[in-house]
Amino acid sequence: MSEASSTHGPPSSNEEGKPASAREADAREAPATTQHGEATGMAEKVAELAERREAAKLGGGAEKIARQHERGKLTARER
Repeated sequence: MSEASSTHGPPSSNEEGKPASAREADAREAPATTQHGEATGMAEKVAELAERREAAKLGGGAEKIARQHERGKLTARER
């Protein structure tokens, strides 16, 4: 296979024909947008985790906890 038929283009351009400096500028700009989007997604995940932790503290739910207490027992999380 000769270099002319190689699937790799020269390092100074890509498939869109952008020069390397334009690609580098795009790469520098992209993380800020991505990072902002990830931060928003991360805040949502942290909030969801807090909700799930609160639900886990209830164990099987308020009814199950009341039933354990009626039997004179503590739940596993209360022990």
